[in-house]
Amino acid sequence: MGAILLFKNLKIKSKFGKYDVYFETSKINFKKDKNYFYVVDKNIYNLYKAKFSNISELLIIDPRERNKSFEKLSKYLKFFQNKKVNKKSTVICIGGGITQDISSFICSIYYRGIKWHFYPTTLLAQADSCIGSKNSINFNQSKNIIGGFYPPQKVLINLNFLKTLKVKEIQSGIGEILKCGIISNSDNFLRNKKEYLKLINSRKNLDKFIFKSLKIKKTIIEKDEFDTKERKIMNYGHTFGHALESECNYKIPHGIAVNIGMDLANYLSMRYSFINKNKYVKLSNILVKNFEKFKNYKPNIKNLCSYLNNDKKNTKNNFINAILLKNTKLEITPVKLDDKFRSYLSDYFLIR
Repeated sequence: MGAILLFKNLKIKSKFGKYDVYFETSKINFKKDKNYFYVVDKNIYNLYKAKFSNISELLIIDPRERNKSFEKLSKYLKFFQNKKVNKKSTVICIGGGITQDISSFICSIYYRGIKWHFYPTTLLAQADSCIGSKNSINFNQSKNIIGGFYPPQKVLINLNFLKTLKVKEIQSGIGEILKCGIISNSDNFLRNKKEYLKLINSRKNLDKFIFKSLKIKKTIIEKDEFDTKERKIMNYGHTFGHALESECNYKIPHGIAVNIGMDLANYLSMRYSFINKNKYVKLSNILVKNFEKFKNYKPNIKNLCSYLNNDKKNTKNNFINAILLKNTKLEITPVKLDDKFRSYLSDYFLIR
């Protein structure tokens, strides 16, 4: 793919070595190379089948959460082995977050680590998951509970991939963009609410918001790549979002579940008196616009709490490490899964 420069390329500093993020709008083409092995999202393969006609070293992955499992990994690893992928190979991953997780996880363990490049094809992957090194698979109905850190050698963002996305896929990516906006500064986020509301209602300026979100994330992950301190704030909305995804069996797209999780976290911040009602309502008026079609979903509170209790970020039984808003700052806040908390959850899903 030849690049047409949109912005200054980003260079990400990692403990594994620096890697570049390139931005382009050129035509989508895939290069055949004896050392390249492609791992491709099934939806992308079907959309661009003709582009892969000359490529034989190809693994197609159906991007469903159930395919992020040990059972499926065995199948993928056998495919790598049969195709003689080795230390000289470079895996070209083309797809969204699920394909990225699977590819990166395999590349990190196969031959104790092989090179890979990432071509993110969803807004969520372009605006968030393409940098940061994380990979993960699901286990025993718990999302992303097994994984590690293994960045690509290169990320190439081609905006043409976004043209084929469905509305809910765009909204899923916008959920992560909104997350970055609030993480950066919740007051500035509210001051710029018109821009964010325009983004929700239009696909214009997606490129600027992708770049802005990645710059915010870059600043955080370069301070704390391995999620020990500053980076934990990036989990804002994810504790509740992951539990909601599991509870509804992934009927709600990831970014939208995170979006709901952010609104729920802000609601709890209000109920625990960390922010006032006025601030919650102002933030909610923006966030809810992005998940209108899912706002009437009513989870089973008992099941939701069970998934919350199994969250991988927890450090104490019957407590969750929630990311809650305290005035303008987000903070890790241990919250007990007691009757008061359950009543707050019930209230939230009743009033929405």
